[in-house]
Amino acid sequence: MLILFILPFVLFAVPTLAGADGSYVVLSDSMNPTLEAGDVVFVEETPPEAVEEGDVLTFWTEDPEAYHGDDPETNLVTHRVVEIDRSGDQTVFTTHGDALAQPDSDPVLGEQIVGTVTFAIPYLGYVIAFAGSRTGILLLVVVPCTLLVINEVYELAVAVRANKE
Repeated sequence: MLILFILPFVLFAVPTLAGADGSYVVLSDSMNPTLEAGDVVFVEETPPEAVEEGDVLTFWTEDPEAYHGDDPETNLVTHRVVEIDRSGDQTVFTTHGDALAQPDSDPVLGEQIVGTVTFAIPYLGYVIAFAGSRTGILLLVVVPCTLLVINEVYELAVAVRANKE
């Protein structure tokens, strides 16, 4: 049972164990109902020529409306490919969040692609965010370590008492 609890976290930390090249937390509901905020997506690196319409891509964006953090250099979006233009020198992808009314205004170029989504684990992102918070660290690291130390001191005291008798 403990393995089933720990496995999703191990997969998030080491996505190659699941056959993926990266894992990312979904930050918005733009892909509802396929993906929801708080899901973790596992992404496989995919060359632009292998991407097909209907694939769900994770890609870098410079669109300030899509920023979820303070650093635009690390801003990723996960949306579905709805059109591919291979007529020019480079392949251009039109993407669209399933829950959005319109396709994304900025086209996605091949060099922006991180990869295609292979699978997702619902809600794991919420747990990961909690684990990284002060409360999460306290409850998941400090309290268990403190209980472990208390248990070891107790076991040592019992052993010392048993030796005295």
